[in-house]
Amino acid sequence: MRLWSLVSVRNPLWRGVGFTLLAGVVAGTVGFVQFGPRFRGPKPEGAVADGNPIGRVGTYVEQLGQSRFLLKYESIVGQEAELQLKGVHGRLEEPDTLWLMVSPSARKAEEIWTLDGPMDIEARDPKGEVLQGKGRIEKREPGLRWNHGIWTGLSTLVWDDLRGKGKGRWTLPPGWRRELDGRFVVENKPVHWEATAEGALRTLDAQSLVATLGFTEGHLENVQARMEGGRIQSRTADLDPKTMHWGGPIQFQRDDGWNGTAESGEAPRPDEGGSIQLIDLQAFEAKRVIETGTEFIQSRGARWTPAGIRAEGDVKWDQPRDGERLVLRAPRVLIREAAVPSARASPTGRASAAPAWRCRRPAVSGGSRARSRDAESRAPSPRARAGATPPAGSSTVPSRPAPRRGANSGETGWSGMSPPGPSPVARPPGAACGTAWPDRRSSGSRT
Repeated sequence: MRLWSLVSVRNPLWRGVGFTLLAGVVAGTVGFVQFGPRFRGPKPEGAVADGNPIGRVGTYVEQLGQSRFLLKYESIVGQEAELQLKGVHGRLEEPDTLWLMVSPSARKAEEIWTLDGPMDIEARDPKGEVLQGKGRIEKREPGLRWNHGIWTGLSTLVWDDLRGKGKGRWTLPPGWRRELDGRFVVENKPVHWEATAEGALRTLDAQSLVATLGFTEGHLENVQARMEGGRIQSRTADLDPKTMHWGGPIQFQRDDGWNGTAESGEAPRPDEGGSIQLIDLQAFEAKRVIETGTEFIQSRGARWTPAGIRAEGDVKWDQPRDGERLVLRAPRVLIREAAVPSARASPTGRASAAPAWRCRRPAVSGGSRARSRDAESRAPSPRARAGATPPAGSSTVPSRPAPRRGANSGETGWSGMSPPGPSPVARPPGAACGTAWPDRRSSGSRT
């Protein structure tokens, strides 16, 4: 065959090549349809697309009003409606707070993000320089749900408040929420707080909580508090920047044996970084069982401190004494249960601490006492009351040196539960532990 004959389109060779090419195209098309990629049907609700990562090392951003939510990831799988991220570093930028989160994985379904635990959370100032608090979700399970700015805790969060008025460690149970206004909410689930600094208030347990970041303001219900020296239960507790208000009825049990009630209470909140040191109770009533019977005390108000109780305002203290009832009335009564060193002169002329007297030490300001005539007839003379030791079995109420005047008031007695320096109340010679004595300068009568 000559080459010039191939130029003709009537050559049978071209007809064979054409049919072969057409057969190859048809065969390839059929094979691609049979064995090539297939259409993926819709996934069940909540499922995430399978397959290899479709992206690595990126950032996902959502804008919500003035806030911006960023998720940096190491890998991403799925489509816009269903995403799964690995190696997640979250960042929530708000006008007042910068939130940082670290989670091993996160997924998005139906416009809702779920971050898995264990995960770490931090709160900083908007510039990211000052750490305000940090928390952690320990369990390897879904930890936090983000729904258009509303957080829902799916696991227990342990939060360390480092700079707020509620400085301490909070434990929030599963189901806690953070609303759009920044408030943390726990409904009908136990909330626990533990102090990280020394103070009168050691722990708080509540069944409901609504509070701002830093716990500067908030509301708690069904509160049980462990104090330095006892426990207190109240129906509510309200927080503001200056005061913690306890709503009645209040019940309390002290380690020194006093149990009682109060209508309400207040605890001044210290400056940032401090801790609550005392609680003032209103309409105070208490009783205690001692060896000789039961003693009662009531007053318009009382101050709770680790050292003891200071009752003020129409104080009535009813004590059993030698088979009788000794009733002491005074505007102020201080009962110290802690050891208080007394002062004595040293050879150099300076005061030095003497061995502590470790029994109850009441100080009374401006009071009167009442007892039966039989008990009065057995009382020693004024000279004996001034310094002599009363005979055994005597029901004498010994006198004491006049207390020093308060530093901030003209009244007698202590101006605070823990005055500086030596105690102004000296134990009378021969006085039994727990004996109450009125002020020698007090105005009043006894019958």
